[in-house]
Amino acid sequence: MATGGEKISEWDKNPRMPVPPPPAGSCDCQFHIYGDPAKFPPRANPPYPPIESATFREAQRMHKAIGFDRGVIVHSAIYGSDHRLLLHALEGLNDRDRYRGIGIVDDRVSDKELERMHATESLRHSEERLANILASATDAIVAIEESHSRPPRLVARVGDESVSLFDGAPAAVTSAPHAGLRRVTFESGDGMEIEGFLFTPRVTDPPVAAVVYPHGGPTSVYGDEWDGHAQYFIDKGYAWLAINFRGSTTYGLTFERANHDDWGIGDTEDCIAAGHYLAALDWVDADRIAIFGASYGSYMALAALVHRDNPFACGVAKYGDCDILTSWAQGDRPGSDDLERMMGHPTANRLAYRAGSPIHQVERLDRPIFVAHGEQDARVHVKQAEELVAELRRLDKRYEYVTYPEESHGFLRKESQLDFYRRLERFLDWHLL
Repeated sequence: MATGGEKISEWDKNPRMPVPPPPAGSCDCQFHIYGDPAKFPPRANPPYPPIESATFREAQRMHKAIGFDRGVIVHSAIYGSDHRLLLHALEGLNDRDRYRGIGIVDDRVSDKELERMHATESLRHSEERLANILASATDAIVAIEESHSRPPRLVARVGDESVSLFDGAPAAVTSAPHAGLRRVTFESGDGMEIEGFLFTPRVTDPPVAAVVYPHGGPTSVYGDEWDGHAQYFIDKGYAWLAINFRGSTTYGLTFERANHDDWGIGDTEDCIAAGHYLAALDWVDADRIAIFGASYGSYMALAALVHRDNPFACGVAKYGDCDILTSWAQGDRPGSDDLERMMGHPTANRLAYRAGSPIHQVERLDRPIFVAHGEQDARVHVKQAEELVAELRRLDKRYEYVTYPEESHGFLRKESQLDFYRRLERFLDWHLL
């Protein structure tokens, strides 16, 4: 329930509010819209989607609500071939803010590298084409276009036409057949309906192994967007179920706040229910289901593995919490503020902090776990991994543990990504295939 006189938008009341269909022939991919919150109108006047992904029409509606004369502010990422964050789109497009072009957002890119990348033909042409479009169009939308079957690319939409500005995905990736997805729903332990995206592998000899993937956040959502890592494992023969547990955005304010004062309890039950949902499918092997997540998804994976009704054969915890009380004290200010927003201050809600910390139930763990963390992580300090591994070692549990000295909250370097996903593949294959 809203407090303090907060206004609730129509999108909060009805997250599935119908939107006019896109123009004929337009792409049904999602457009990721970001920008300076100070430029956004009040939440309820006019209403706009309280989500980070939108269809073309929703993006167009947001464009008009924000009041920009030319284009929409977009702030999203495209990754280079070395897996590092390469560029973002726009930084201000109204009468007061001149167009600032395509900019590098990874501060670890050297000046020399930046000059080389900016001088590449594709980036230079992208910038020139973008500038020309914005100079002539009065109702252009520039955005990152992607879907579960299409890697991200930077496009401009002018009327019914879509112009590709930058497409960094290799042709081998864009032309390869990708697994389709379908929305599924299942009931959690308390009867709450949970939605997920189920990817089905192309195999002729079921039953297959499967992975439950809870997203990070928790105030986030897994949508119809590109997930190349998932596609890789699906291509190997794994089923993949990405779930939007309670606390996710897009399903209305009540659902989004259902995890307040309840971290690690109800949302963990949602993960458990996802495992049982997969186990009940006749083409999935109930004994070969894993859970894997990063950040809050990692916390969910650990909490599910120590649950009394754990249906998982193994799990992977990628830079996540194990003890939300100590994490509150160790992490950066934005992280602790976000935790307090949902769980209150530890001095006022200590029992809930303890109940939501899976470190206190590690003795129940009877399945192998793979723990990975960045040593420069300011959001979830590496001490969280150290605390977990110390307890795993003390209790003589089965685990694999790796840290990356130069990584923070998210593995971006080519070497780290390749090492982690090779380890992940070996771990899942060993225990599930």
